[in-house]
Amino acid sequence: MYASGRNIDWMLGLDVIVGTALIIGSACVLNNVLDVKIDSKMRRTKQRAMVTGEISRKNAFIFASVLGVIGYAILLLFTNLIAFWLGVIALATYVVVYTPLKKRSYIATFVGAVPGAIPPLAAYCSVRDVIDLPALLIFLNMFFWQLPHFFAISIFRKDEYKKADVPVLSIVKGDELTKKVIIIGIVAFMLITPVLYITDHATVSYLLGCLVLSGYWLFRALQFLPKVDSVRWARKMFGVSLMVLSLYSTLLALNTFLP
Repeated sequence: MYASGRNIDWMLGLDVIVGTALIIGSACVLNNVLDVKIDSKMRRTKQRAMVTGEISRKNAFIFASVLGVIGYAILLLFTNLIAFWLGVIALATYVVVYTPLKKRSYIATFVGAVPGAIPPLAAYCSVRDVIDLPALLIFLNMFFWQLPHFFAISIFRKDEYKKADVPVLSIVKGDELTKKVIIIGIVAFMLITPVLYITDHATVSYLLGCLVLSGYWLFRALQFLPKVDSVRWARKMFGVSLMVLSLYSTLLALNTFLP
């Protein structure tokens, strides 16, 4: 049964948010340190501070280290070991595995979805202190949401990735296959989000909300697929994915307050 929303530890929530945000910030800075050459070739990243020389890679590394140490200290001291180790796994997967892999293979997008799905998992585990079925379902929900989101970016930013020699799926396999993978990701999200309700861990309102969101996402994907070019279609999917994430996160957060 889903947990009651009457006993909320606001301080724990703040600790998780701050600690996780600092670790995410550390991972992002470390990613930028390693990606200076790639960033210098892409229009959307060529003005980043390390590319322009405003901040040295050494100073950026020191800053990232400070963020990481403080973030991990907060999780270790004020949450629990599960949340702490999930933070370690997330940063290591993102910086050590995903960042170098994206220069070699489009498989990196699937790998990068793992650390991207860990923050809500860590937040759940900081309260429950266990990795159980609902925790795994939340992880899978966020994992599959990311695939349509990031593969859409790989289509409408394809020229930039090609210039930077980053082998994203749209370059290696083409737009048509990438669009099929996006639709498969949307369907996977549609099938997995209701499982929280089916296993008696979410409310009817959550279920109906998820069905409406995922159904709308799939409808828009199929509606525009034959009508617009790949770039315009991908931009529409990107925009819808942001809306879906915002509303899905709201449903998840308010689940215990809903009928």
